[in-house]
Amino acid sequence: MLAAAISVAMNNTASGLFVAITLLLSHMFLESKTTSLIDSLEIASVKFLNSITERQTDKSHEPVPTPSVRTPAAARGSI
Repeated sequence: MLAAAISVAMNNTASGLFVAITLLLSHMFLESKTTSLIDSLEIASVKFLNSITERQTDKSHEPVPTPSVRTPAAARGSI
């Protein structure tokens, strides 16, 4: 009777270790894939934000066209 109980306990321990090790390896694999995906998304977002800020700074350095001011004929002296 004692041997049967020990056998059940050993089988349960082996099954538990098998499930735990399998899930641990799966977690490590999925975590590495998730980390690489997050890293690539962060890099893409930084590149996107950098391109937006470069476009805004390029536009801010362009010369602003001055409006042409037309004076009325009376102000120019010819009536």
